[in-house]
Amino acid sequence: EGQQEAPGLNVNPETICCVRCGHTFSRHIRGGMEDASVLESFPLVSYTVAHGFVNVRGARTTQGEHVGILRKGVSVRGRREGLWLRLDRRSTALALGTPD
Repeated sequence: EGQQEAPGLNVNPETICCVRCGHTFSRHIRGGMEDASVLESFPLVSYTVAHGFVNVRGARTTQGEHVGILRKGVSVRGRREGLWLRLDRRSTALALGTPD
């Protein structure tokens, strides 16, 4: 009998796209976030903070650097990345308390 190949080992990285960032795996940015300008090339969704406040992190982990807070009722825009929301520039400025 022939040897069975492991699934995924023969996939062409030029044609398969990452679910998180949308780039082909050959262009995939490993070990960090892609440039913020890449975010603008994806459809963004609006959300309103429903909890008293939410912490804004610099990375998609609860251990990520705390960079700001968004209070209840604030509307933000961003892109879902797994269980996290990546904020657009305006929403990030709101979290940081800096003018847009």
